[in-house]
Amino acid sequence: MDFLVGLWSVPTHTTPFTKATLSSRCTTLENAVQRFAAKLGTYAIPGGQKIRGIFVAPEYFLSHRFADHYNPTNNSVVERTISYEEKEAFVQTLRGISRDNPGILLIPGTIAWKKTFERKDGQNFKRDPRTHQRTLVPKDAPGDRRVRLGNELDYFINLDGGHQFMRQARERFEDRSRPVTGGGTTSTVGMHVPSVNAKRDLVSGKTTVLVNDPSTGTLRGIVAPQPVPYYMRNTAYVFLDNEVLYKYHKKGDFFESINTTDHVFVPSMKSPVVPIAVDNTNSLRFGFEICLDHNIGMLGGFISKQALNTPHIHVVCSAAVRNNTANMHTVDRGFFIHASSYEPYTVVYGRNGGTMVKAMPEETIDVGGWELGIWRIRYILPEEATFLTNVRNALDRYNREKTIMASKESKNALTVLRRLVNDEDVNGLRAHLNWYLGRVGAVQPVGAGAKIPAGKRFATLLTAAYP
Repeated sequence: MDFLVGLWSVPTHTTPFTKATLSSRCTTLENAVQRFAAKLGTYAIPGGQKIRGIFVAPEYFLSHRFADHYNPTNNSVVERTISYEEKEAFVQTLRGISRDNPGILLIPGTIAWKKTFERKDGQNFKRDPRTHQRTLVPKDAPGDRRVRLGNELDYFINLDGGHQFMRQARERFEDRSRPVTGGGTTSTVGMHVPSVNAKRDLVSGKTTVLVNDPSTGTLRGIVAPQPVPYYMRNTAYVFLDNEVLYKYHKKGDFFESINTTDHVFVPSMKSPVVPIAVDNTNSLRFGFEICLDHNIGMLGGFISKQALNTPHIHVVCSAAVRNNTANMHTVDRGFFIHASSYEPYTVVYGRNGGTMVKAMPEETIDVGGWELGIWRIRYILPEEATFLTNVRNALDRYNREKTIMASKESKNALTVLRRLVNDEDVNGLRAHLNWYLGRVGAVQPVGAGAKIPAGKRFATLLTAAYP
């Protein structure tokens, strides 16, 4: 089963990108997806598959304009999140891009957004999974979100002091309300990751939050004027043919809720592994991570905690994280694909036994001034592997049994079929066998040569391998 993979290396953290409006970013994204869709025909990806292409953009493709940048007008760092209402509108825009480019599994980077803890009118109803619109079906557990989200905090890896680069900046909660004393994204003011205990206080609605004072190493209370009204998420939506198939919320907190007093980052317990139908009879498991998740091995941790099946394809969006082969989780002959804001980290790896092997792109094209890499990958389904084995055994047997009197048609077919088997070209192999065996409706493939003699030993062996 062949797929075309498009990974777009957009530097989502730099000013040329962040100054663009979210609407203009969507327009550029649509152009990139259209350019990618045109390549499906160039690379002859089979038309019978539900998914022919996989397109991935980096983390924070949709976040606040100038997010994480210093704003001299009000002496602050611009927060990252957009509103819930804005997020909902852009999800529908992305659905439209998906609708107009069928057969492409679209992961358009991530959206940083915030939502109130208290449910608003209509939010106690479930969504239609296809349209992402609210239905009239009540949720199983309506009401205040604070209790549920507080419980979810207990489920996640505690990074308090677990990583040096995180520990140095932890518990600068008070910096949320102090004036910025430096400029740019390197200023420590406004960059904070509250500890798990501080997050628990924030989520529960407390107005006095205990934090570590970096200067003394002791706990002190920070008094907020009111309970924090919002929680934020950093979400990768997955679209196919105008439908929202799945959404993955980032689980690792790397300075997500910057320079704001009104929201706190809360991860989600939603499974990072989901089965997705790739044709009318087969599904593949996709596993997801966003940036820091990959650094700390979040997918592997959830596979272990929830006894999940290993993915066939592991997808990462980042801005940016290094590739760690120890944290790549796929079945044998599966794939790891990573779209990063830093082009050297944008890669495809394939698993061969216990080894992850980096794959080279077929080509790269420029879209909007940013590199879109194109890879062709092939995952062999179990029934396809059986088919290849059966044909290979038939070829080996005929090669042992054939005599010097074997027809030139059979000798030519043996050579061509051997090449197709070695290349694991399942679709090409089936097309050639249909022609060589004279089946109704078969069209002669380019370079196939003549049909093999009917009723002879070679035809008998091939018919048994491909009835």
